[in-house]
Amino acid sequence: MSTTTPTPLNPSLAVERIREIIVGRHLEKLEQRVARLEAAGPNNSAPAHLEDRLCTAEARLEALQESFQRLTSSNQEYHEIRSEQQREEIQRLASQIQQIAAQKSADTSSQSILQLEQKIGTWLTNWQSSLHNHLNDRETRLASSIRGEVATLWENTESQITRLQSRSLDRDSVEERFSRIAEAARALAECAMPTPSGNR
Repeated sequence: MSTTTPTPLNPSLAVERIREIIVGRHLEKLEQRVARLEAAGPNNSAPAHLEDRLCTAEARLEALQESFQRLTSSNQEYHEIRSEQQREEIQRLASQIQQIAAQKSADTSSQSILQLEQKIGTWLTNWQSSLHNHLNDRETRLASSIRGEVATLWENTESQITRLQSRSLDRDSVEERFSRIAEAARALAECAMPTPSGNR
C-alpha cells in the first residue's frame, strides 16, 4: 500500500522574477528626480499633483510586492508543515499496522488483515484528498487577494497614463516611470495566478 505525498510549492522563482523587475528602482528613482531637478525649468517640470500621484503608485507597487513575498513565504512554510505532518501520520499508521500484525496469532485469518489494511487505506485516501482540497482553496484565496490588489493598481496606472497623453510637461519621463510600474504589476499578476492542480 503506497501513498503519494504532495510536493510543497516553491514560490522563490516567482518572487525572484518580481525582484528582478523592480531591483534598483529606488536608486533609479532618486537619480531621475535629481537629474530632473537640475535640468528643470519653469516650463518643463511635472506638476506637483502628478508627481505625488506617481510616487503614490510606486509606493503601492512596492508594498504589494512585499506583501506578495510575505504571502508566498508563509504559504511555502504552511505546505512544508502540512507535508511533514502527513508524513508523520503515515509513519504512525504504518507502525500501528506492523504492531497489529505482530500481535496477531498464527491462526488469524489473512482476510481480517486485508480488511484492516483496506480500512486504513481508505482513511488515508480520504484524508489526503481533504488535505489537497484545503491547500488548493487556500492558494486560490491568496491568489485572488493578490490579483485584486494588482487589478486596482493597474486601473490607477492606466488612468494616469491616459491623462498624461494630453500633457506635454515632462511627459516622457513620467510615462517611462508609469510603464515600469505597469510592467511590474503585470508580472506580479502572472505570478499570482493559481497553479494548475496537474502541475503540483
